[in-house]
Amino acid sequence: MIKITAPVTRVRRGNELKLVVPGQGTMPSRAPDAQLVELVAEAFALRETMLVRGKPVSVIATEAGKCRKRMMRLSPLAWLAPDIVEAIVQGSQPATLTHQKLLSTVLPIQWQEQRVVLGFA
Repeated sequence: MIKITAPVTRVRRGNELKLVVPGQGTMPSRAPDAQLVELVAEAFALRETMLVRGKPVSVIATEAGKCRKRMMRLSPLAWLAPDIVEAIVQGSQPATLTHQKLLSTVLPIQWQEQRVVLGFA
């Protein structure tokens, strides 16, 4: 009998529960998390709308009939560090970075600080 021992972390994503072996801070490439990718895409669409219309998020939310609070939480995600966005799209973000964590985290402006807060550094 072969026995392999390694430290693991339990990570819950929706109804899934995975055991993650800690490494360099990111997981090997896997299928992208559709919720995370959709969240980033929604944030980038909001940024584009803000830049084109030149209106605040609250006005855009009202005009689009969307929740103002959600739109306000989305807006900082439009300025994520490019390598963080790339990791999310490729599915190589840290296993602990979930849709809910990304949406609820207060993101710093500095990209290096974003990496630390979101578990990339």
